[in-house]
Amino acid sequence: MRSHPRNWVVLCTGLALVVGSLVLGPRSSAAPEKALGDAIDKIAEAVKKGDMDGAKKLAADCSKKVDHDVLMKLYKLRSQKGGIGVGAKEGAISPDGIEKKLMKLAEAAPSAKDLAVEADALVELGHRMAAISLVSAVMEPEDQYAKKKFKKRMKDWATWNDEMVKASQEFSAAAKAKKADDLHKAAVKADKACGKCHDAIRFD
Repeated sequence: MRSHPRNWVVLCTGLALVVGSLVLGPRSSAAPEKALGDAIDKIAEAVKKGDMDGAKKLAADCSKKVDHDVLMKLYKLRSQKGGIGVGAKEGAISPDGIEKKLMKLAEAAPSAKDLAVEADALVELGHRMAAISLVSAVMEPEDQYAKKKFKKRMKDWATWNDEMVKASQEFSAAAKAKKADDLHKAAVKADKACGKCHDAIRFD
């Protein structure tokens, strides 16, 4: 019996997909988030080394490959889609999300005991916040409502991102020195910088 050409096409396509999956492995839905997280970590490393020119160059490259709305999701809890959390180990730091942790530290200085345990992770957190702000500084929001407001506040946008970068660097320095009061003050500055932008432009 003669097979219909279309059946052969379907069969070959199916075989190609099976072979491809065996060779390449399953496609990971988390790949875009991981790629962005890796890019932010590279920028954060440059910030850590004091190479701000290098960090800004990496940030400019990163900004071409990601939407601003996706970038902002990095601040979410690690358990939420897009969130990169705080520290290397999931759940070791609470809350395990940049925004929630920043807000908690802005409310009150950590105890000496907590700071001793979390210091390294908080140093890294500050570098990451600076990195995200450096990328944000050369972007604009995707949401059309936010974009209209952004156009009117571009100078403020640059100022707020700059304030966030500086506050984040102070945050890392305070965490490294294990100075709880200074860490709290830096968290307040960073939280206010975030608030100014959100209040004026709004991101959900």
